[in-house]
Order: sequence, then C-alpha cells, then structure tokens
Amino acid sequence: MITYSIIQKSQLEGALRLDAEYYQQEYLGLVDNLNKLGAVPIREVATNPKRKFRPQKG
Repeated sequence: MITYSIIQKSQLEGALRLDAEYYQQEYLGLVDNLNKLGAVPIREVATNPKRKFRPQKG
C-alpha cells in the first residue's frame, strides 16, 4: 500500500530536512502533539559545548 504526505513549502523546516522518512504521517502527528503540549526544541534550552569531552585518567 502506497502512502504519501503533501507538505507545504513553509513546513520544510527551513529546507534542513528533505528526506521522505521525516515527513511520514505518524511523525507529523507526534510533532503536532508535542507542539500542543508546549514542548520546545533541545537547542532552545541547552548549550552546545565548545570543546569535546575528554575524560581524565583516574
């Protein structure tokens, strides 16, 4: 069975994601639910470390 989603140009996440798997109907539903709950992207609440993690020898 073939399934497809029609995506508006404005929904293309700024053209960062063009792969078909990202726009599957089940994933779009999850994103809608997260938005309704007020979830925010991790990048809005966390900072990216400037250097790589290097564990020290004990």
